[in-house]
Amino acid sequence: MVVAMLKLVNEAPKASCVECKGLITSSGSNSPTSDTEFNNNISLSSLILSNGSSSGCTKASSTLNGTSTTSTSTIATTTTNNCWDQLDVSNPFGKAFHGYLLHSQTLELLTKDGQFLVRKQDNDDDFILSLRFNGLVKHFIISCDDSTGFLYVGERDKPYHSLQELVQEGLTTMYLDLKAGCYIDLMCDLTHFHNGTNGHQKFNHSRKNSSSPSPSASTASRSSIERQRNPDLKTHSFSIHTFEGLSRCQICQNFMWGLSSQGLQCKDCGFSIHESCAEKTFNECEPRVEFLKEIFGTDLTTLVKAAGGGKPPFVLEKCIVEIEKRGLHTEGIYRVSGSRELIERLKSFLEQDRESADLSQYVDIHSMCGLVKLYLRLLPQPLITTDVFQKFLTASGPLTLDMIKRNLRKLPLAHQITLKYLLQHLYRVAGKCDKNKMTSFNLSSVFAPSVLCPTLISLNTLKIGTNILETMIAHYPQLFPQ
Repeated sequence: MVVAMLKLVNEAPKASCVECKGLITSSGSNSPTSDTEFNNNISLSSLILSNGSSSGCTKASSTLNGTSTTSTSTIATTTTNNCWDQLDVSNPFGKAFHGYLLHSQTLELLTKDGQFLVRKQDNDDDFILSLRFNGLVKHFIISCDDSTGFLYVGERDKPYHSLQELVQEGLTTMYLDLKAGCYIDLMCDLTHFHNGTNGHQKFNHSRKNSSSPSPSASTASRSSIERQRNPDLKTHSFSIHTFEGLSRCQICQNFMWGLSSQGLQCKDCGFSIHESCAEKTFNECEPRVEFLKEIFGTDLTTLVKAAGGGKPPFVLEKCIVEIEKRGLHTEGIYRVSGSRELIERLKSFLEQDRESADLSQYVDIHSMCGLVKLYLRLLPQPLITTDVFQKFLTASGPLTLDMIKRNLRKLPLAHQITLKYLLQHLYRVAGKCDKNKMTSFNLSSVFAPSVLCPTLISLNTLKIGTNILETMIAHYPQLFPQ
């Protein structure tokens, strides 16, 4: 199929400029002539743009070689370069520009597929690109950026270096859509279905094996600098992606062309770009839950940003809400193990239904408590991060609330939000210890292995970590005053 598509690309009409030998400087007709063939419907696949209205051609007079003329469709006999002063029109299109042409005159000049010219109409400031494709002459509004020299079609979606490049891409796109539109749609669907992780592996592989600095490498370098300035910034997690239909790059706003693997998409927020635009991105990822491949095992910064509003991850919030509704008086809460099978079922349920999951149907509080601990253990970076726990371990002097506060401020913001929410819950659980038999010390003994860095845990460090966590639970109101 790919070979067939390449063959079609080669078969597409070749852009051929109809050069102007002289300029039509007035249309000169008393009765309006409507450009009826102007396309009024936008078609992305064929790049047809609407001019929004028909434009009448009215009588006008001009001076050519010192002679006043008022005739209809008068063609200047002077060369193109000698006519611009008389037309009072700047020309960024060279010999492709034919001055003022009626629609009927354009049809006479464009006789073969691929031929094109640029013209103007009376009473219309826009330049019009007219080209012939599949036996029909199509018309596009075209403009030039004076500062850069780039050419644009319509609403400046994509810059082109030359008129020839612009026209050839349009002809090729329209030809592919004409000959194989339905197959292209099918290939996009199938590739999107099968491309999944292979595209991600391919992208990572190309980055690792690149011997020269690449846009991705530049992005990674700049990202590390930005994260040093602001550790709470979230980097995009880009992977190669196949888009269905035409999609725009959210950096340059141009279309991402191709049949498959047209660009990169952030797996956390859906931000879509050209691979060449990767170096222009910043650490500004705003994850969306529906884009996350999985919830358990995803870093807290991603999930807290996805929750929005400074809220903790929805998994923790949903479980704790249910536990506080009907489990605070349950003896041995968080200490008694739940059903492993039910915990896995709860995990799968939350992964599938995400924020819409209703946990009220699950009556086993111990299994729900087990899910909370499992979620914390699966975090790629522990809730109390390695560097902060290391500061606790190496601190000199007694453990004080001020020292705990100072160290907790060094946690990433998402970790601070989540830890505060968890400690508030455990403080409430400990407040019912006369019923549930779970004091601050008991709770800290249960949770320390789940919230501390496993590589730093030993008999000695676990004891220190448990004491720190017990102090945090018991003195939650002082550590996090309202």
